[in-house]
Amino acid sequence: MQTPHTGTTASAPEHDSPTAQLEGGAADPTADTVPTGREEASPGTENGTPSETGQPAAVTEDPRSTADPRRRTVAAALAGLALAVLLLTALSLSIGAGEVGPGGVLDYLLGRDGARDNARLSLVVGDLRLPRTLTALLVGAALGVAGCLLQAVTRNPLAETGLLGVNAGASLGVVAGIALLGFDSGYAYLVCAFVGAVVASGLVLLISGRRGGGSPMRLVLAGAALGATFGGLTSVIVVNSAETYDRFRFWVLGSLAGVEGFGELGRLAPVLALGFLVALLVARPLSALALGDDLAR
Repeated sequence: MQTPHTGTTASAPEHDSPTAQLEGGAADPTADTVPTGREEASPGTENGTPSETGQPAAVTEDPRSTADPRRRTVAAALAGLALAVLLLTALSLSIGAGEVGPGGVLDYLLGRDGARDNARLSLVVGDLRLPRTLTALLVGAALGVAGCLLQAVTRNPLAETGLLGVNAGASLGVVAGIALLGFDSGYAYLVCAFVGAVVASGLVLLISGRRGGGSPMRLVLAGAALGATFGGLTSVIVVNSAETYDRFRFWVLGSLAGVEGFGELGRLAPVLALGFLVALLVARPLSALALGDDLAR
C-alpha cells in the first residue's frame, strides 16, 4: 500500500545521498552504509584525537621524517672531516724545516716555471714532504678502519686496538723478531707485527668463545687479560737486551723521519690495499651485529 507524499517532506540533497527514498517517504535503512563517493572522517581517527573508546589513537610516524635530518647531519660531518683532511694535508706540504713555502710547493705540484727542475724543491717536496704526507694519510686511514671494525665486532664505540690485545700481540711479535731472529728492517717488523696481532686476536676469540660464545663483554675481558700477559712478556725481553729495547722503542713510538722517497710507501701500499679490501668485504656482515645476537646469527 502506497502512502501519498506530503508537501512538507524534503528530499536529501543529491550530492549528499544518491539513494532514492522508499515509497511512502520512508528512508532507506541501508542509506548510511552506501558509499557516497566522499569519505567523511569518523570521530576519533585523526592524529592526536581520542577514539570512541576514550583512548588516543596511535600516531604513525613517517620514517622519512627522521631519516632525512640524520642523513643531512652525516653528510655535513663527512664534508667537514674531508675539508679538515685537505687543510691538514696542505699544511703538511707547506710547512717544514726547509725554507720552502706554500708558493714553492704549489709551483712544484703544478709544474710551473720549471719548479721540478729545481734540485732543492725536488728534494724538499718530492722526496720528503710529499711521500711523508701520503704515508701519514694512508697509515691514519688504516688505523681508523681498524678501529671501526673493532667497534663493530664489540658493539662498543670506545673499542680500539689496545682493548682486545692486538697492540700487545704486535709488540710481542716485533720484540721476538728483533731479539730471537735478528730482524732490523721496517718490512720485517711489519710481518712480525702482523703475525703477533693475528695470534693475539685468535687467542682472544678462542678464550671468549668458550662456554656459550663470545659476547662483547667476554671479548673485552679476554683482550685485557691477554694484553697484560703479552705486555709482561715484552717487558721481560726488552729489559734483558739493550739493543732490542732501542730498536723496539723506535718502532713503537713511530716516526716518518725515515721516509725518503716513495720506496717505503711502495712496500707499504700493497699491504694497506689488501687490508682495505678485506675491511670492505666484511663491513656488511659486521654491520649485522648491531641488530642483536639472534638476528646476527
